[in-house]
Amino acid sequence: LFPYTTLFRSTFDFNKWEEVRSDDNDLNALDRITGFYNPTDNMPGKNLPMLVSGIDYPNNTYFGKSFNDLVNDLDTVLKDQIFYPSNINLRGIVVNEQNTLVAIGDTESYSIILLSYDTGVTWTIKQISKNVLDVQDITYYEGHYVIVTSNVNSPVLTSNDLDHWISVG
Repeated sequence: LFPYTTLFRSTFDFNKWEEVRSDDNDLNALDRITGFYNPTDNMPGKNLPMLVSGIDYPNNTYFGKSFNDLVNDLDTVLKDQIFYPSNINLRGIVVNEQNTLVAIGDTESYSIILLSYDTGVTWTIKQISKNVLDVQDITYYEGHYVIVTSNVNSPVLTSNDLDHWISVG
């Protein structure tokens, strides 16, 4: 690292720069990581939140007008809802002719299917019931999906489009 010692000029003059060593007292830990840390195999990447504890904020950051008691002209009604279920118990997965991955599972509150159109990189979650069906397996053949459950009232579900499920049995 080389801090510039005088005002900026249009031509580069190496003599107006001085080398900054990693033990320079003017540097803090973040300066040292940014300037001197060069990870190799089996080392954490050059990502500051991975290397330094306490510098990331795990929640959303909002930009715009500040909120105060005098302003009540919000044009959006925010509702509290879970974006992604947790504790998913996946039970089976199939691939169709379009290479779409279809997985089934149960959350703590309901049963779901998970869809991936890009070989598992990203997934879309769809709720298939309002309660836990205790899904066991999924099969696919020529456009027909069949889910087997341990639920006495809905032991078998079928679908041709992954949106509409019919209970059989």
